Amino acid sequence: MNEFLLTRLRYYVDGRILEGSIHVRDSSIVALYPVDAALPADVQRLDCSGKLAIPGLVNAHTHSHNILARGTLGASSLEVLIGNIDAANKDRTPEEAYAAAALNAIECVRGGSTALVDMFTTYPLSREHIDAVAEAYVDVGVRALIAPHFTDLSSQAHLPGFVESLPPDLRARIERDLAATEVDLRIPAEASQKWNHACEGRITFGLAPTVPHQCSDQLLEDTGRLAAELGIPIHTHLAESRTETVSSQTRFSGAFVARLIDFGILGEGDSAAHAIWLGRRDLGRLAEAGSVLVHCPSSNLRLGAGVARVNEWERAGVAWTLGSDGAVSSDNLNMLETIKCAGLSSRIWSHDTSTWLKAEQLLERAFAGSTRTLGSSHDLSGIRPGAQADFTLFDTRSTYLAPGLDLVAQLVYSETGASVSDVIVAGKFVLEEGRITTIDEESAIEQVKLAGQAMIARNAEAWALAEQLRPYYNAVNTRTAQMPWRPADDAEPDWSESDLILPF
Repeated sequence: MNEFLLTRLRYYVDGRILEGSIHVRDSSIVALYPVDAALPADVQRLDCSGKLAIPGLVNAHTHSHNILARGTLGASSLEVLIGNIDAANKDRTPEEAYAAAALNAIECVRGGSTALVDMFTTYPLSREHIDAVAEAYVDVGVRALIAPHFTDLSSQAHLPGFVESLPPDLRARIERDLAATEVDLRIPAEASQKWNHACEGRITFGLAPTVPHQCSDQLLEDTGRLAAELGIPIHTHLAESRTETVSSQTRFSGAFVARLIDFGILGEGDSAAHAIWLGRRDLGRLAEAGSVLVHCPSSNLRLGAGVARVNEWERAGVAWTLGSDGAVSSDNLNMLETIKCAGLSSRIWSHDTSTWLKAEQLLERAFAGSTRTLGSSHDLSGIRPGAQADFTLFDTRSTYLAPGLDLVAQLVYSETGASVSDVIVAGKFVLEEGRITTIDEESAIEQVKLAGQAMIARNAEAWALAEQLRPYYNAVNTRTAQMPWRPADDAEPDWSESDLILPF
């Protein structure tokens, strides 16, 4: 039996910082003791003087495959990033998928996360790659929802005017990629039987039709039906850029959010990342459907995609949480950076400070608000008796947490992750006094370096083609900036068109 007491520490509960001890037995919190309480005499005590415990952060949107291509994006839009997917991911081995997922997990842990959602790519979709990703998360010791992503329609074919703008030689080179492909949903269905609620519930499984307008109606319908049959969540992207939103409006002939809800893609407990380019009617639909939106402000700014009006999400009653996005578009997986960026970017929409996201609100969204995205059957509600023992400890003697007058505000706006000393998942130390305890971190880093170099070498021709296509993607973005992005049933805007670009 695994049992210990974390003593002489401060811990976060419902917006308050308390002092005392936390009693952990096996994977759960047994009791919280105030400073002057008598403690069980026969339980191991770990002196945590000077430390602050918070519920583990949940990174609700990552892409482990992006780890191998970190640093390759430059000053690029979402459309260029998607155009690079073939070069960055084709012919990847299961061993490379494992290495990427392991480092994805380690980096999340070092940023204070105990859990993550991984929408990962395998080309082609294969059981071997799915198993490799899941095994990496089992080995590192984090809590994870794994969701292999898939599409059956070409992203290029649905970009307004893209194919038509290409010179004949480039069009001929991408001709093969424009055709529809077949997705065998039996592969994730079988993988779900093995991995959903595996490893004492730490690993859960979902389906990820990655960008809805790149999926046929049949694939969306089949995905929604399969998720319902298996009782697993769906994770997708939604209205991330103006170009993507215009493409979705064209693909679905108007109200694409309503269509996705009808397909069963955005129902209760399903989650969608980004959701920048949505009006109030669609936000109302998502709130009614019980969907969860994932705010990824660092990535959105990096790609020039826009800034989500999270205050409008709040007004509409939409459940929402936070994610870093993948390491290509967010550069790192540090949830503390994501939380700070979310707080700062909420201020561009109004001079009224009462509308700005508060520090406590941001923290709550990053842990308790994120647990719905994991599809877990465990109690992940925070530091309280009966809940899972998932928490992150900070050394409050660090530079970033001095002078400690308001630790919640300093966690949100001052902390960088440098003060993270320990991370506990299901009652087990994954990070202890700054050291990863479960796998060889140096080896994991070296494996990713080798895999990244191999990816660049073997896909050199695809990288060269992607670079040639870059100006044509940029031209698409210029065109769609002049095209309406609202659905027909949201023709009366609730805020001015310029509000999404010029805040004041």
